Amino acid sequence: MNERKPSAPRARVSRVRCLFLFLTTLFLSGCVTLTDPETAQDTSRDVIGRPGEPLGQTFVSRRPRLNGLTVWLGKDNAQGEGGSGLTVELYAGEAGELDGVEPVAEADLVISKAGPVRIRVEPHGCPPGQADTVLSRASDSSTQVLGRQGEAYVGGQAFAGDQPLDADIAFRTTYEYDFNALVADLVSMAAGLWLILPLAATLFVPGWLLLDLAGLSDHFDGGEQAA
Repeated sequence: MNERKPSAPRARVSRVRCLFLFLTTLFLSGCVTLTDPETAQDTSRDVIGRPGEPLGQTFVSRRPRLNGLTVWLGKDNAQGEGGSGLTVELYAGEAGELDGVEPVAEADLVISKAGPVRIRVEPHGCPPGQADTVLSRASDSSTQVLGRQGEAYVGGQAFAGDQPLDADIAFRTTYEYDFNALVADLVSMAAGLWLILPLAATLFVPGWLLLDLAGLSDHFDGGEQAA
C-alpha cells in the first residue's frame, strides 16, 4: 500500500495566500468607510422641530476619524413649495462649549423632499470618546428635523436653542477605518485572548475529571475525551 504523504507545496501556497489576503486587507484598510452603529439613532418617525432657532444634538464619537454624518429631514409642502435652505454644522465639543469655536464641517443644503441627507466631514484626529455637536438652522418653517420623541440615545442630548428636549434627532455617523484602526483592533483582540484559557478550563476540565474518577479515561483516546 502506498502511503500518502502530505503535499508540502500545497501547504506553502495556502500560507502564501493567507499572507496575501492579510496584506491586502492592511493596504486597503485606509480606503474603507464604516458605519458606527453605537453612535447612531436612526428612528425618524416624529417631527422634532422646525428649527427657526438652532436645533441640535450632542453625541459621543466612539471611533476616531469621523468622516460623515447623516441626518433625516422632512418637508412640509403646506408651508411652501420648492426647495428650502438648511445649514448643518458639526462641532467638536459639547453644546455649551461652542462660543467662538469654528465648525469642523458645514453644509448649506437645499431641501426639496424628505429623506436622509449625508454631510461629508474631513477626517479629523479626535480621540475616541470625543463629544461632538450637530447644529441645524433652517431658512423657513417648511423644513422638518426628524427623530423620535423620548430620549433613547444615552450618549447625548437634543436641544432647541438653550433648552434640552425630551427627544432625539435621527442621525448616523461614519468613520474612516484606516491602518491605525486595524492595528488597534488587532491589539484589542489579542489582549482578550487570555479569556480562552478559563473558558477552555470551564468546558473541558469537569468532563476529564469525571472520566478519571469513574476510571473510564483509559477507554477513550484524546479526541474522544475532548468530545
